[in-house]
Amino acid sequence: MRKLHESLESKLDWYRKWHQNPTSNLVHYAFLFLFALLMTGVIITFSGSHAMVATQPPSGANTAGQTSASPAVKYPTYQQIQSALSRPITMQYMSDDPSIYPLSQEHQDIQMITALQPSMVGRWAGWWASSYDTASDQAHFARAKSTADDIHRADPNAVLEAAILEYVNKTVNNIAIPAWVFTDLGLPVQKINFDFYAMLYNDYPRNAHHVMQDGAVPDITKPETQLWYYYRARSYIDAGAEAIHLGQVKLITEADSGYDSLYTLANEIRAYGAAHARHGYVFLDAHEGTDNLTDQNNKMIFDFNESPLRPRDAGPALSNVVLEKNYLDSIYGKSAGGTLPDGESVSSAPYLAEFDNYGISKHPGTPGNSDYYVFGYDEITWFSKMAETDRNNWLAYASNWLKVNDPAGHLEMPGRRVTTLPGVPWPGIYYRADDGYGNQVSTISCIWSGSSSCASSVTKPPAKILAPN
Repeated sequence: MRKLHESLESKLDWYRKWHQNPTSNLVHYAFLFLFALLMTGVIITFSGSHAMVATQPPSGANTAGQTSASPAVKYPTYQQIQSALSRPITMQYMSDDPSIYPLSQEHQDIQMITALQPSMVGRWAGWWASSYDTASDQAHFARAKSTADDIHRADPNAVLEAAILEYVNKTVNNIAIPAWVFTDLGLPVQKINFDFYAMLYNDYPRNAHHVMQDGAVPDITKPETQLWYYYRARSYIDAGAEAIHLGQVKLITEADSGYDSLYTLANEIRAYGAAHARHGYVFLDAHEGTDNLTDQNNKMIFDFNESPLRPRDAGPALSNVVLEKNYLDSIYGKSAGGTLPDGESVSSAPYLAEFDNYGISKHPGTPGNSDYYVFGYDEITWFSKMAETDRNNWLAYASNWLKVNDPAGHLEMPGRRVTTLPGVPWPGIYYRADDGYGNQVSTISCIWSGSSSCASSVTKPPAKILAPN
């Protein structure tokens, strides 16, 4: 059976710490005690009152690869990456409960997907406190599979992307760890739930950088976090995912020296995808910034990057917004080259430029602040507030600008994404590109056809994007 970690350092990563307040000094004493035991050849991994015991391989044993028991790790080629990124669209959280994402909306969105035939459907499923116990989590995955099946009937070649983001909260304590998580990773099976505190950085909550809303940023070096990520990745692959997005990956890897834990986890996900994904491999991507996270052989861990658009508002009109190189942390012209996971070399790593959502500023409606907000809104909210013709024209502008200024980038069209508006409570209002709402379908189709002139020329019913769901 495969082991998730084979080296001494890796096995240290696989401690599921004794459950207690992370600020307690007892944790450090327990860690030193466990380390002493490990050096004698025995690993004892505590989880509350539970313990996992495994024998360390004999000194000098050749454990690399484990080809006799391990499924092959397969990587997509550069050509397959480029094909997947050629016609991408965001359809955020089609896996949501019907109370948030009604079947009537799904039917409309499937009609749009049928018409557009996108190459990738981004963020089709994901978790941000989207479930609160085992039953609701299983319902979440069941809805994800149902919508995946509907999408693939409409667009058989679409790559579906699921998101496992840089956030956990205490509701994970109510979700049981399936036995297959342990067996897949070569660990003794335990009948236990996930443990919120066992996923966190040691400086939580002292370090405000690791506190997020009512939850926290998980630490990828913690065994509990790796269990969580693998559980969600395999569940999404079983539901139909062929791409896994890991969010702001630099937040979760601050303690991961050499990105060893991330690399090992990524290969476990890829190995499962090789045996069970629709085409025998999965794409992995994340928000990496302008550089690429690499393994010990200097190969990229991710197949492509995702980046916010980072548009600059010039005002006074909402449509007077431009893309620029060197504005804030924009990626344009800065996507580092290197060796892709499959071994191919590229001068610039491919990336998606997306309309990001991240909240609202203290100055909504005000341009010229030179910050991450556009007229005081996040990117998708600003876009949704423009007039229909301006939205269509801006999509054509942004797509053409990327082709001219940075061919490594691909504009991810906004199909469905949550906005943040003053006074609107959770779950917010979703911008939707469908006809009768955002009315961007014809323009997206025109842009993807390769036409050089895709300005809006058709008058449609008034946009209803700010109407309640």
